[in-house]
Amino acid sequence: VLFRSNFALSRDIASLCQSFQSSSIVLDPPSNPSLFQSPLVIIIKDVVDSDNAEITREFALKFQQIVQDEQEANFISHLHAGQLNIIPWPVIESQEFYKLFPTLKRRLDKQKLTHHTAGEFLHVMKTLMAKLKANDWGALSQSMASHRAQLLLAMLPNALAFGLQEVNPDPEPLKNLDDDVPIGMPDTPAEFSLAGGPQSPSRETALQVLSHAWEDYGSRHHVPEDLWIENLIAHIDSLVNLRVAHVREWISSNVARFQ
Repeated sequence: VLFRSNFALSRDIASLCQSFQSSSIVLDPPSNPSLFQSPLVIIIKDVVDSDNAEITREFALKFQQIVQDEQEANFISHLHAGQLNIIPWPVIESQEFYKLFPTLKRRLDKQKLTHHTAGEFLHVMKTLMAKLKANDWGALSQSMASHRAQLLLAMLPNALAFGLQEVNPDPEPLKNLDDDVPIGMPDTPAEFSLAGGPQSPSRETALQVLSHAWEDYGSRHHVPEDLWIENLIAHIDSLVNLRVAHVREWISSNVARFQ
C-alpha cells in the first residue's frame, strides 16, 4: 500500500492516519488470510537531501507512538503485519526525483506473490468493491467462494448440454475462470438434452441426432435388435462419460483455490 504525504501538511500523524486506524477496528485479518499481507509505504514528497534523516526519524517516532497508544489494535500491526517503510521523495524538478523509481520497483518486486493470475486479482478487486459498497465486513474468502459457486451453477446447463461455458453469441470453451486457460480434457461435440436447460435440444431431437451420428447406426437390420440397442446405449454412455468428466474437471479447476 503506497500512501503519499506532504511533509508540510502532515506533521500530525495521528490525525492523518485516523482512517487507517478506524478501518483496523472493522476489518478482520484472521478471517481474510489472502489480504493484509502488504507493507505500508509512506512516501513524503518534496523533501530536500538535507532533511531526509530528520524527516524519516520524526515520522518513525510518531508511528512508534501510535503503536504504543493503540497497542495490539494499531493498524500497522493489524493490517500490515508490522511492515512499514518511510521514503522521503525529492522535489519533482530535481534529478534525484527520478532515481528512486528503480529502488521502489525493486522493493515491489520482492513482494510475496499473492495473486497468481490477472483474472484471480480482478475477481478479488470486484468482490472487495462490492463488499465495501454493501458495508459487508464478512470474510472475503466466503464471499468469493459463494460468487464462484453461483457463477458455475449458472454455466452448468451449457457445460453439460454443449461442453461450453457460453453458446451465444460466440461459443466459449470450458476454461479456468482465473487464467482463461481452456480445460484440457477430451470431449465430444455431441449436444445432450438437459431437463430445464434453456438452450438444450429436446429429448427426442437429441436422441435422434446422437443415434444417427453413431457409426454403426446403419447396422440395425444386420444384427439382432437387442444387441443393436445395447451397443447404441453403450455408445451414448461413453459420450456422456466424456462430457461428465470434462465438466467435473472444469468445476474442480475453478474451485481448487477455495478449498
